Amino acid sequence: MPNYDYVCKDCSERFEVRASVAEYSNGIKPHCPKCQSRNVIRGFSPISIVGSPRGTFGPSGCCGPGGGGGCCGPRT
Repeated sequence: MPNYDYVCKDCSERFEVRASVAEYSNGIKPHCPKCQSRNVIRGFSPISIVGSPRGTFGPSGCCGPGGGGGCCGPRT
């Protein structure tokens, strides 16, 4: 279940709401946990990308020195 980030426009509190995609699509109505206001906007949350262990792929994330093949094909 994804977390959705919100910011309260009244007190500037940042908080997360955990809801299913279906719940979010149906229009969840979160409130600020600090001041209880419903005057909130959806915030921005950076995503994290999990990669392979160091040394498996090159500096570009796939090919390059030390690349292990994969999306670039076998090493020659």
